[in-house]
Amino acid sequence: MGATVTALNIATGVRTPVQTNEAGIYTMPSLLPGKYTFTAEHAGFRKAVVDEVILQVGTKLTLNMTLELGATTESVEVHAAAIEVNATSASVGEVVEGKRLLDLPIAGRSAYDLLITQPGVTTGSNYYLNGNQGGSVNFTMDGINAQNNLLSGSFYLYSNVVSTDRAEEFRVVTSAADAEYGRGAGQVQMVTRGGGNDFHGAAFIEVRNGIFNANTFTNNAQGVDAAGHERAKRDQLKQNNYGTRLGGPIKKNKAFFNGLWEPYKQRNNSAFTAIVFTPEAAQGIFRFFPGVQNGNTTAAVPTVDPSGNPVRPANASGPLSAVSLFGRDPSRPVIDPTGNIAHILKYMPAPNNFQVGDGLNTAGFTWNRPVPVNFELYEGRVDYVFNDKHRATVTLNHQAYHSFNVAAAPPYPSIPGQADPTKTTQYSAAFTSIFRPNLLNDFRMGAFRPRTTVQTPWEVGQNSLTGSDAERQSLLPIVGGLGFVPQFAS
Repeated sequence: MGATVTALNIATGVRTPVQTNEAGIYTMPSLLPGKYTFTAEHAGFRKAVVDEVILQVGTKLTLNMTLELGATTESVEVHAAAIEVNATSASVGEVVEGKRLLDLPIAGRSAYDLLITQPGVTTGSNYYLNGNQGGSVNFTMDGINAQNNLLSGSFYLYSNVVSTDRAEEFRVVTSAADAEYGRGAGQVQMVTRGGGNDFHGAAFIEVRNGIFNANTFTNNAQGVDAAGHERAKRDQLKQNNYGTRLGGPIKKNKAFFNGLWEPYKQRNNSAFTAIVFTPEAAQGIFRFFPGVQNGNTTAAVPTVDPSGNPVRPANASGPLSAVSLFGRDPSRPVIDPTGNIAHILKYMPAPNNFQVGDGLNTAGFTWNRPVPVNFELYEGRVDYVFNDKHRATVTLNHQAYHSFNVAAAPPYPSIPGQADPTKTTQYSAAFTSIFRPNLLNDFRMGAFRPRTTVQTPWEVGQNSLTGSDAERQSLLPIVGGLGFVPQFAS
C-alpha cells in the first residue's frame, strides 16, 4: 500500500487525495490552477508538508517529497521555494498571473495587451508569435475554443474581450505546444476567475474627457470663420469604463461563485472632411474662369479665397463665367423630374472648407463625425465540489458590442452610418471524476457563438446606437432596389 498524497487548494479548501504506487509515484491531472499545500502520509513515517506550491494554467509539475521515519503525529514542513518543483512539459511559454493583470496599468483593460510582454511576440496590425502569420494563434477559455472558426486571418476575430478582472491568469505558448491543444502555431490559454471560501470583490471606474485634449494641427490649419470660431472643432472623446465583480462561497468548502459586470461607453468625435457641392453647383450652375483650371485655396493658382468667394487669377482670359447644365438641354425644361437629386441634395450641407475640391463647384465640409461605441460584458462562474473525487464547473459569458463601421460612417451629419452590432456568448461546463489512482475522467463541453450583423444605412433603427425604429427606408432614394448617397472625391 502506497502513501497518501493530498493537495489542498488554499483558496477553496478543497482536498484532492490520491494513493501512490509501491514506487511512490502519483499523479493529479485534474487540479485547477491555484496555490496548494501538498501533504504525504504513511504509517510509521512523519507527515511531509509542502506549502504554497503554485500550479499555473497549462503547466505540468513534478513535486517529489521524502518521508522520514517517525511518529505519524510529527510532520516535516517545507516551503515550496526550498525544494525543486520541475515543469515536465517541453512547451515554451510564460504565464501571466491575475495579480500582474490587475497591477499593471492597461488603458483598454484588455488582458491581451500583455501578450506583447512575452518573448517571441511582436505586433503590427496583429499579434505574431515567433514570426508566424497573424491568424495562426489558437485561443481557448477554460479549455474551450473561443474563436470564430468561420473567419480566419486575424487574431482579433475571436470577438471575445477578456477584461483584466475576468482572467485569473493566462499562458502564452510560443512553440512546441503539446498535442492536446491541436490547431495553431501559438497558444493562448486563459482561465476565468473563480470564487473561494472568502468573499472578494472590486469596483472601478475610469473616465476620459475631451476637455483635456488640445486641437490637432490639421484642425487648427483650417483657421477661423468670419465670426472668429474654429472651422474644425477639437476632437471629442468621452470614455466611461466601469464595472464590478464579486466572488465567494455559496457553501464553504463546497460551492463557490464569481460574477463580473463591465460596461463601456465611448462618445468619440473625429474630424472628417466630405466633398460637397457649392450652393451654385447644387442648382446645376457650374462656374469657371476662362483660360485657367479651377483651384482651391491650396492650389498654385487659387480661384477662391478661404471664405469661398471667387478670386480672378491674373492669367484668366475673362471674368467669372457659369454654365447651367439644365439650361443647355431644350428637351429637358424641368429640372430633376424624378426628384431624386433634390432628395439627395437636401441632406448635403454647404461647404465650410475650401482647401479641398475645385473651390468654385466642389469644396469640403469638415465636421467632427461621431463614432459612438457601446459595450457590455456579463460573466458568471459556479464551482461545485460533490466530494473529493467529483467536481463540476459551469461558466457563462455574454458580450454585446455596438458601433459604427468606420468604413461606412456617415458622410454628413444628416446621414446615418452603417452599424455593425456584435454579440458573443460562450458556455462551458466541466465534470471531473477520479475513480481510482490510475483512472480519471475529465469531461468538458462548451460553445462559442459570435454573431455579427452587417447593416446598411437605410435599415430601420440603425442610424444611431439607441435602437430607435423611427428611421425608415424613405430616408434615402432607392435605385435598383438599393438606397444610396453620393460621395465625391477631390
